[in-house]
Amino acid sequence: MDNKLAKSDLMHIGFTAGLAVLILFPLSMKRDMSDFRYVSLASIGALLYTGLVLICEIPEYYDHFKPKQALPIAYFDLNIFTGSAMTFFAYTCQIQLLPIYSELCRPSYPRMVKVITRSITLDFVFYAWIALAGYFSQFDKTNPIVLEREAIPGQGTDYAILIAVISLIICITVTYVVNFNPWRQTFFSIMLGKDEFSQKENFAITLSFITLTSIISIVYPQITTVFSILGGLVSVSICYLIPLICHIRLSDQAWYSPANLFPLLFFGILIIVGYTSVFLTIYMIWTGIEMFDR
Repeated sequence: MDNKLAKSDLMHIGFTAGLAVLILFPLSMKRDMSDFRYVSLASIGALLYTGLVLICEIPEYYDHFKPKQALPIAYFDLNIFTGSAMTFFAYTCQIQLLPIYSELCRPSYPRMVKVITRSITLDFVFYAWIALAGYFSQFDKTNPIVLEREAIPGQGTDYAILIAVISLIICITVTYVVNFNPWRQTFFSIMLGKDEFSQKENFAITLSFITLTSIISIVYPQITTVFSILGGLVSVSICYLIPLICHIRLSDQAWYSPANLFPLLFFGILIIVGYTSVFLTIYMIWTGIEMFDR
């Protein structure tokens, strides 16, 4: 396929529309999620394979991209805000509370915390593994999405990485469906006050949600931009702002008391970082820049 056609808006729109109509919509209409019970194992397998490939390819990438002069330990610039927002988004797991509660044989708060703690720990291990492997492959030239890294000149198609990309795309596609199910249930239960919904209502909400997300993906194809906005706005509001307000309001002490002051300062900083990243990301979209100068 011609490279220009592959990167064209027509191809982008056609692929997004085909994926939404042929795969996402039929799967999202399902109410029984038991068919996707092995998605977590498949995701772990895909991440494990990706990590192993990146580790195995470190030596040749290191030899080609190793820096010729000492690099700073870290860059402290405006990109920290957008990077932090993507991290906030990655660890947003509140949407998993309902499916965890409904799937446990004896649901309770300690058991839910136990499951979530193990899940986040496993996520951290994989994130750190892939991030370090990506960094030591290309150092300061590391791509925000590691699998989109620059190839070594003279080499052909990296089929091992291509398999990793395809496997992760499949997992992300199925994860979209799995995460939509609890969101739909929450929407009808909390927003509309009903535990059961008709097939017409299911059709309407599913079609609206998929149409909206497809339009966003077409208008803003840079996934890191979307993650930055969602992480800085939605994740920060759900994970930090609302719980902080609830903690202070439900406590029997003033907001400036020692018991409330530490969470207020800690989460307050995270809230400021998240909301600042939203404004910076909008500025980047408006000006057309991909990242701020170091």
